[in-house]
Amino acid sequence: MNQNQEADNQPQQQDNQGAENQKQVEKKVVVQPFEQEKQKIQYKYLGQPPFEINQEDEDISCIEGRIPNIQALDKCVNLKRLCLRTNLISKLEGLQNCVLLEELDLYDNRLIKIENIELLVNLEILDLSFNNIKKIENLENQKKLKKLFLLSNKIKKIQNLDFPELTMLELGSNKIAEIENLDRLPNLRELFLGKNKIQIIKNLEPLANTLELLSLSCNKIQIIQPEIQCLQNLNYLQIAENFIATIENLNPLKQLELLDLAHNKITKVQGIDQLQQLQDLWLNNNKIEYFKDFEQLKLNPNIKTIYVEQNPVAQFPDYKMQLLSLIPTLIQIDAVRIK
Repeated sequence: MNQNQEADNQPQQQDNQGAENQKQVEKKVVVQPFEQEKQKIQYKYLGQPPFEINQEDEDISCIEGRIPNIQALDKCVNLKRLCLRTNLISKLEGLQNCVLLEELDLYDNRLIKIENIELLVNLEILDLSFNNIKKIENLENQKKLKKLFLLSNKIKKIQNLDFPELTMLELGSNKIAEIENLDRLPNLRELFLGKNKIQIIKNLEPLANTLELLSLSCNKIQIIQPEIQCLQNLNYLQIAENFIATIENLNPLKQLELLDLAHNKITKVQGIDQLQQLQDLWLNNNKIEYFKDFEQLKLNPNIKTIYVEQNPVAQFPDYKMQLLSLIPTLIQIDAVRIK
């Protein structure tokens, strides 16, 4: 064979080899199904493995168990504490014989209504947070209730609250637009109403002598109304993440120890010079420009912590030292302990 024939045969051999390689590649390709069948939820049940129940138990807990309902508790007459957090329970039921129950925790389930607990007259702590409850109702018999958690539901109205022993009420992350109907909570000390749709601070007079903590962060408040002045025993006030431009009507709160006004539109430090008990002041993420605005804090002899980051004044490299020279009692500025 001459050189020309050999040259003509080389491309043909290469083509044949390429075709053979392509066939081998095609044989190796595995066609995957377009869709895989969805795995069904594997429910588990109270009273069955792995959640066997001892009828004499006073405390039963099952967290993240994929439990769809409350069952097998009919003979648990000694039960005092029941925790079924983070399950798949859609209806409040099956507790009619648990009349000694003092704590009921159904945080993070699928409840849509408060019901079927009229016989649980000894309840002291009730947590129904992170459900789909739309209304506060059917709690007329829970007169011993001390703490009520209804955080992150779909509640639009504060109502049906008649608890003579209640000390803590958590209604944050709902759809509440108005502070109201607090006149039958004579011992309430802590009220959480953060992350709602509240615009006006009002109707707090029934809590004038008892309330120690008020949280109104993440609402739509533009003005600190004079109505807040009735809270003579208030120690902690949180009104962060609103639309407040002026600090006002707070000087009468003589017992205030912590004031959180972060993430607002405040341009000047004022209206708190008579708060002799104030220790913590949170003003970060506002619009304060001048160091001189902080001079009046010398009149607050117990102030120890102040947050001012994300204000124009905090852009100066030595702003912490400047503040310390103005307020010698400080031991912490922002997240930095300086003494």
